[in-house]
Amino acid sequence: MSTGGCRSGRESSRCEARLWLARLERAFGRRDVTGALRRTALRVLSGLGPRRREALGYRLWIAEHERPSLREPVSTTAIPKVSVVPTHPTVDLRRLAGDLRRQVDADWELCPLAGQGLPDLPASRVRVAPRSERHPLAAAVEAGTGAIVVLVDPRTRLAPDALAAFVDTLAATPGLAYADVDHVSAGGHRRAPFFKPSVPGAMLWSLDLMAPLTAAHRSLVAEALPALEGDAAAFALRLELAGTATSIRHVSRVLSHRELPPGAEPTDWRLAGPAVTTAVRQHLARRRPGWEATEGHGGRVHVRPPLPDDTLVSIIIPTRDRAELLRACVASIRRHTERPAYELLVADTGSTEPAALTLLAELARSPDVRVLESPGPFNWSATNNLAARSARGNVLLFLNNDTEVLDSGWLEELARWALVDGVGTAGALLCRADGTVQHAGVGIGFGGLCAHPFEGLRPEGATFAGPVIAYRSCVAASGACMAVSRHVLDLLGGFEERFQVLFSDVELGIRAWAAGRPSVISPHAQLLHHHGRSRGTDELMIPNDILTAHERIPRELVSSDPCWSPHLSRWAAIPRLARLGEPAPLAVMDDLALALRDTFTAEQLATLQPVAPIFGKVWDRAAALAPGGRG
Repeated sequence: MSTGGCRSGRESSRCEARLWLARLERAFGRRDVTGALRRTALRVLSGLGPRRREALGYRLWIAEHERPSLREPVSTTAIPKVSVVPTHPTVDLRRLAGDLRRQVDADWELCPLAGQGLPDLPASRVRVAPRSERHPLAAAVEAGTGAIVVLVDPRTRLAPDALAAFVDTLAATPGLAYADVDHVSAGGHRRAPFFKPSVPGAMLWSLDLMAPLTAAHRSLVAEALPALEGDAAAFALRLELAGTATSIRHVSRVLSHRELPPGAEPTDWRLAGPAVTTAVRQHLARRRPGWEATEGHGGRVHVRPPLPDDTLVSIIIPTRDRAELLRACVASIRRHTERPAYELLVADTGSTEPAALTLLAELARSPDVRVLESPGPFNWSATNNLAARSARGNVLLFLNNDTEVLDSGWLEELARWALVDGVGTAGALLCRADGTVQHAGVGIGFGGLCAHPFEGLRPEGATFAGPVIAYRSCVAASGACMAVSRHVLDLLGGFEERFQVLFSDVELGIRAWAAGRPSVISPHAQLLHHHGRSRGTDELMIPNDILTAHERIPRELVSSDPCWSPHLSRWAAIPRLARLGEPAPLAVMDDLALALRDTFTAEQLATLQPVAPIFGKVWDRAAALAPGGRG
């Protein structure tokens, strides 16, 4: 048995023991008596290199989470038939037939492409498409009789219950279904999973999210068959299915395994190359008139929604002192922004430093800048609402003064997405000075209430949640650089001014999400963010903001953000696998609040407030969690 990358014989035996331990625990449930052995194995993991640790960690996750089916095969008379269709002539029919024989609780038929040959299966299990001038994939689909069509890409192996899982998923609601995927080596070792979001959204414009195994009702596939053209026909069909389906369901399980040739790197699922770009362009022409698709950096597809010629963007920059930050921010905007037309609104929240006052006076004399005064205690929400009321643009872009623009297309990109019907806010890819990611979308429930998945990674990296650089739909985007149309902001009523510093951007995104308007993060708008330099650390720790967020952020989103896989740990910004039975961070925080309530009186907690202001509010939080409370 392979060690999955263990570095020595001793480590190898411990790693294998850990795998067998997980299997025994799964069979006998004896987790209570094996804790010490489990901790020993986990210590071994910490001594491995990142890639080996990731591979072995995933094998351990499989042993803990994937339970073999205990169901006996049942009569297939009441089960919808599934037509399994290869998407390309290079699909290995021998291996696919073997995978189909091992399917449980499924009534299936294989529909090979014309000229592909006949698999070693009973004649009743095979539907041969006659040769015709039609696209081979269309002919194969039409040769089948199943109510559900499953499309299988080359080098794809099926989990034993893949078809049954799709049938169960599509039984209640006809539509389209996709599932998680990993890679399998020639030796049978699985690695590099892609745990997909439940809401595909904008990610469809960056990744072949539905691949390599896709299921849909026959009527939906039949309607999409005219999209079959070009050298990326299978992708074009999946994109058309996603664009026309009224119901898209995600099976949050690994139902397929992409074969990995020796020495090859795992698939990153990015859309790139002329054939794919052409397929996207043709889909947009059919379904989204006015949208464009071009090849961006590295050949990756760049989707561009329409931008009206009369668009005016109001760039709103709250600031206080720190003249060097504001000067660099404004200079970068002027240097890199070509279109659309914009105005700058600098909202001063009480600058006193001479250099800052001099810069503000200088900016006030510029024809493209208006300097507004936002007096009183600092309140990010109130300041932005004040500036928004003075803004003339049909798009409002809220920008931190500690950001710098890096490319010329940033404002156009964000304005395009902010004006898309059905989008709440549009966010950018924000990077630190060292080149690592600071923001690529907000994850609700990460770290307690919310956090930035991918923070600290390189932009070109790949993770269990897919590549970092990708269009993503999220519940919210960071207010450090966030665009929103005037219509949407007015519809939502602006920012909630009970938030002084924290969470206001997230709470606005949540209200937009509830109104059916997710946020979109574009990798084609990249800015530098000197995170934390514009305000002091003490000011960021606002207890009232934290408590208000506990009230305003829906618990169901904290428990399960549909834009991120439930298999990802909510304890880490960098996507890693959740441990079996891992508690949610907010649940632990709630337990702490209740424990403090049971340990201290309100007066004792108030005494601690000069040391840690949040303690003075714990009693309120605990009371909210008590029976009859507001939590």
